[in-house]
Amino acid sequence: MKGAQDAGADCELVHLYDYSFKGCVSCFACKLKTAKTNGLCAIHDDLRPILEKALASDFIIMGSPVYFSYPTLIKLFTQR
Repeated sequence: MKGAQDAGADCELVHLYDYSFKGCVSCFACKLKTAKTNGLCAIHDDLRPILEKALASDFIIMGSPVYFSYPTLIKLFTQR
C-alpha cells in the first residue's frame, strides 16, 4: 500500500473485522436488473459504504489469513 501511495494512488485500508455486517441472506435483491440497489446488497449495514467505495474504485487488493496452506474462503463478484 505504501508503494502505491508513493506512486500517487489514493489508498484506503479497511479491516472488515471492525465493522458489523450480517452477510448474504440470499434475498437476490442485488441480482435483479430492475432493482434500485444497482447491484449492491439491499441490507443497509456497516458494509454498505464499503461496497459503494469498492464499486467506485479502480482496483481492490484483498488480504486474507492462510490456514492449512489455503487462504480463507473469499468470493468476489464483479458486476459492471
